[in-house]
Amino acid sequence: MKTKKSLFLLILFFFVITVSYANNVSEQFFAGMEEFDKENYSKSIKMFKKILKKNPKVSDLGKVQAQIALAYEKMEKYKKAFKAYEEIFKNYPGYEEFETIVEREYFLAEKFNTKTELSWLGIDFSESDKMALDIYQKVVEHLPFGEYGQKAMLETIRLFLKNKNHEQVEKKIDVFYKNYERSEFVEEISYLEALNYHMQMKKSDYDQTKSNTAMEKCTKYIQKYPTGKFIEKVTAMLEEIKNIICENKFNTGKFYLTNNNKDAANKYFNDIINNFPDTSWAKMASDSLIQ
Repeated sequence: MKTKKSLFLLILFFFVITVSYANNVSEQFFAGMEEFDKENYSKSIKMFKKILKKNPKVSDLGKVQAQIALAYEKMEKYKKAFKAYEEIFKNYPGYEEFETIVEREYFLAEKFNTKTELSWLGIDFSESDKMALDIYQKVVEHLPFGEYGQKAMLETIRLFLKNKNHEQVEKKIDVFYKNYERSEFVEEISYLEALNYHMQMKKSDYDQTKSNTAMEKCTKYIQKYPTGKFIEKVTAMLEEIKNIICENKFNTGKFYLTNNNKDAANKYFNDIINNFPDTSWAKMASDSLIQ
């Protein structure tokens, strides 16, 4: 009988301690929220951090960490806000508002993406672009198939293209097609793919690989989206690409002509006539043929 009574008292003791502990944490949290609501963000952060410091092993305090991140957002300290949000994924993986945190990170990336800052000396990306990329890629990592995962991948591609990192653009576009083949953004990805190769073209290059690929991508877009959002831009790109390719072929033909290599010259002229009949270069090539 004494054993049962002792066990009951022990359970009651731990129950009281647990309830007291929970009440204490709740009181501290609401006190911090009062300061937050008064826009005393620095003070609220200190109070929230104090809760976490005293309770490092409590797994259900993700909401406290979230308030720290949100307070940094309100103070426009976006780097610290991002780091604070990342702590939730690291230390509180069971946090219920998981998708909300991903959404907040996406909007943080948008803050950096719209900034205009000078590039770091010797670094390809501006500081803001680098931060935006880091955050977008975390969004994709945390929630790859959600709404913001798709948007973040699109913005990642746009940023790499903006900074002329063409190799990364190609890689990310391949991933996009693989993971989001039915996405509402597929048309824009098709346009960006064509634009990426168009940007790599060099008029004087002997190797026309990039030009030919750009032409293929533009043609593919026009065939698939004849009334698409980017049709005018892609059509203009295609005309420019054709002119560059034809000019290179025509000049090569002229080179062989001046070196008395009639067969080689005619090969290039006929290539223009047969494959680019709708260009002004076709008539010039026809007039230059040697019988």
